[in-house]
Amino acid sequence: MRYFFRLLLSALVVLSSCRKEIEIDFPEMEIKPVVNCLFSPNNHFNINISLSKNSIDTFTYNVENAEVTISGNDGTFFELQHHGGGNYLSDQAFPQAGIVYTLKVNIPDMEKVSATGSIPLNSSVVTEIESKAGHKTEAVMGTGEEARIPVQNLKVKILHNPQESDYMGLSIVRYALTYHQVNDSIFVVENKSKFYYGYLNSDDPAILSEGLGNFYTYQMLLFRDINFTEQPATVRFNVEKEKPSKFWLRFFNFSPEAFQYVKSWFIHEYTQDYDFWEVYEPQPLYSNIENGYGIFAGYSMQLYEVYPDSTLTFE
Repeated sequence: MRYFFRLLLSALVVLSSCRKEIEIDFPEMEIKPVVNCLFSPNNHFNINISLSKNSIDTFTYNVENAEVTISGNDGTFFELQHHGGGNYLSDQAFPQAGIVYTLKVNIPDMEKVSATGSIPLNSSVVTEIESKAGHKTEAVMGTGEEARIPVQNLKVKILHNPQESDYMGLSIVRYALTYHQVNDSIFVVENKSKFYYGYLNSDDPAILSEGLGNFYTYQMLLFRDINFTEQPATVRFNVEKEKPSKFWLRFFNFSPEAFQYVKSWFIHEYTQDYDFWEVYEPQPLYSNIENGYGIFAGYSMQLYEVYPDSTLTFE
């Protein structure tokens, strides 16, 4: 389909070559720093700094001469050094949950850049994971038939604090699959040296309440405890799983800023691609950077090993 549109555009260019040329003046885009860092416990701060570019630029303008500092409200202070590719870090700079960090970036001949962020305390915790084998059906385009796809149906119970506003996410990591065709048969083999994110699907009200709809990449599900109606809450979803082997569930606690950024990323990525049936205006990413663009925000993540047709409970 995209090849067809490229041919169509080429034809339009040829047909219009005999017409009078006109000049179009595009407004100049203000160049600002782009500063990105999503940080978590036990991983040092890594600040990536570049300069903003227009939509047709393919080159990344990394900043290599910035002064970068991070200070915490507990008295900690770090100076980060450039380690190539616009990345600034310090082996001593490890963030901790509950501490508010202030990032300051000074680039010659540009306005000073700053942001604040923190890693949330884990007030919401997973207490049970139930996984059961099943199937889902999906229409096969152009055939009028439906395919039965093996899935693991999951229920994740979450104990939360109604007095706190918690922002959460779930994703699945699984082994990569390799398909082998022998005569008229196709065999599926797991490649246990490679991993990828499982394709998720959910009709859980807490997830649907985020209003992402078609914007989901379905590699992560987002939700907030404001949409929970029980204690502990149960989040339901399924993951496509052709082979009955173990997989890993990742449970995220996001800061409000990190949650908004990830949510805006889903929408931003979805609206970048042109679709013949749907036309979207590309949406900007959420930013909390003063005098710049990007994100400086924290999150934490818990990893759980899960087996098909099993129930895990946690104290």
